[in-house]
Amino acid sequence: MNKKILLSLVVVFTMLGSVSAQQAFEKSDAALNIGIGLGSPNTTGIGLPAIDMSFEKGIVEFPNVGVITVGGEFGFKYNWEITTLLGNDFSDKYSNFLLGVRAAFHLGFLRTEKFDVYGGILTGTILSIWSSEFNDKNNIDYDSFSSAFTHDIFIGGRIMTSNNFGFFVELGYGGLSYMQGGITLKF
Repeated sequence: MNKKILLSLVVVFTMLGSVSAQQAFEKSDAALNIGIGLGSPNTTGIGLPAIDMSFEKGIVEFPNVGVITVGGEFGFKYNWEITTLLGNDFSDKYSNFLLGVRAAFHLGFLRTEKFDVYGGILTGTILSIWSSEFNDKNNIDYDSFSSAFTHDIFIGGRIMTSNNFGFFVELGYGGLSYMQGGITLKF
């Protein structure tokens, strides 16, 4: 083979090898997830899906490895339970609010602009407002609230359909739901 052709091929393949795709989440990025959650570690009875919003901003980038993000999360979940015992009805209603901070590591070595795979931790507080009714001849009602420290370890993924819009799914064991999914707005 001609030395000029061989040298040209080496230069072309070297240039192609050095060109890599931008990673899906970079230090300059921020994202807002808005979604619903299914399955709940903190409530019983019948309930509506959890509503959840989280925000994150890239703070540290490790080139070709990934990005560390920090942010916050807010969620809401409503459940109710009706029980009949000895001809009397018991009714309990729960409203749970989650307020927390989260950090995640977004894998950058996948080198794709559309797919974002990440894992992280959340710590915060769940405020529970509980209303109970005991329907007998006295019709006793009472309200209560409590707060509890919570933490979560989660894994997630996003697919970006454009530069600023996509869909996400997260799995975890704490917070308000075991699985959540929805839309992502990236800026």
